[in-house]
Amino acid sequence: MSNEEFGKLIKKLRQQKKMTQKELGEKLHITDKAISKWERGISFPDLEMINSIAEVFNVPVSTLIDTESKNTEKDTAASYRASIFKRKEIIIFSIFLIIILFIIFIMIFKIDTNNIASSEDLAEVIVGTDIANPDRIIYKDSQNNYYEFLSGTEKYSNIKGLLQKSITSYTNSGKYLTDDEINTIHKNSSFIEFDYDTISKNYIIQLSDNNNQAVIRLASSGGNVCTKQILNIDKIRTTLEAMTINETPYKLEYEEFISKNYLNDLASTNDLKSINSNIYQAKITSLERYNEFSELYDIEINEEINDETFNNNDIILTLAIDYEISEKVNIGNIKYTYNALDSDEPQFTAHLLIVNKIVNTDCIYNTISTESNYIYESLDSEIFVTNLDDFLKKYDLASSQISEDQALIISQRALSYASAGVLYDSATRFVKEESVSPNDYFSKNLTKSLENYSETIDVYAVYYEDEYGNGLIIYIDKKLGMIIGGDEYGI
Repeated sequence: MSNEEFGKLIKKLRQQKKMTQKELGEKLHITDKAISKWERGISFPDLEMINSIAEVFNVPVSTLIDTESKNTEKDTAASYRASIFKRKEIIIFSIFLIIILFIIFIMIFKIDTNNIASSEDLAEVIVGTDIANPDRIIYKDSQNNYYEFLSGTEKYSNIKGLLQKSITSYTNSGKYLTDDEINTIHKNSSFIEFDYDTISKNYIIQLSDNNNQAVIRLASSGGNVCTKQILNIDKIRTTLEAMTINETPYKLEYEEFISKNYLNDLASTNDLKSINSNIYQAKITSLERYNEFSELYDIEINEEINDETFNNNDIILTLAIDYEISEKVNIGNIKYTYNALDSDEPQFTAHLLIVNKIVNTDCIYNTISTESNYIYESLDSEIFVTNLDDFLKKYDLASSQISEDQALIISQRALSYASAGVLYDSATRFVKEESVSPNDYFSKNLTKSLENYSETIDVYAVYYEDEYGNGLIIYIDKKLGMIIGGDEYGI
């Protein structure tokens, strides 16, 4: 079976089970990005994972490795002889493949030293059994140069193999490092970092000042020390220095700008992610896209933005009303902090962060330190819950029940408010009945009420999913037909 055939089959089985890529990934203990790559035919799981997939979908393993029917007519003598010959071909090819793989294995690990612990299966782990393969490996040398090694490249595999042999245990030591301690490591140490596009965790191995011989697992705040047994740190460092002699380094550089112009209202929020009712955000990766945003939100800064800007950088645009913005940047994520200003006449401010592409701009944390009392009203209160307390009073008294068809109509109206709604307008659509807690996907007008609300509400969860497995979910309560939240998943 080809990668493409396998991908189509996995997507079909997943949709029959009404599962999202994220839900399937959680059952298989892998990322939703890995599921997406299977379904697009980019990659193919190993045999152990095939067995796990078969268990999840309750199908024979043969279904996943052979698309041909098993219920054929009786074999003729000729077809039997052909099958025997084909099996011999497969056996010969398998032996040849094993020899080639053995030679490659020896070549990959020849950089390592003797008397090092035996490796685990490199297809699934880097160290121990708990760290998934990163989307990229970042190396920072002693001169503050950063080097990026992407999954699938030879140097990525060589580094992964060396680390696999050098880290011999993976246990939580119980020691916690604060954000400030992590920032000091990022700033002052030479290190390797495992970076993930869609997982809110990274891992750091310090190559200098690593007295604890530690692997550090990062979280949204701070990090945990996970092991104290790293062999051959000097060997790792020497090998990396040799591997990067001819590589072009990155520098972790960024600049922030505030637009000279202010806005009382937003012309559109369709292309923006809503952080709350007063804060909206977008990632800009091309000059054409920047010009669209610049015209729409009247952006003017003391910096020329041209094609060269986007050769090395991305731009994060944040539109905030009644908030002061500060940020911390490292290679694995960007952390924004917002403090309320309580202005007499609140206006939207355009904040631009021009950041080097070595930074993972797909991983952004937004923390509201102090909440503004001002609420920017932008949602249609006819279908969106903008005041949870009022909604709950009506919900408790209601005895009506909307139909699934009515929920679909309401969800269609909601698409125009979703930051990615235009992408899902013609996507595959299906409905699931669920019980969920109200959330602030569309608007954080609910925030204060949500702080004290822990119940769930019966909803129609309307899923819009594109051909790549990206999806938008809209939660509509069954009684009043109001949208109480939403979610996105996928790449």
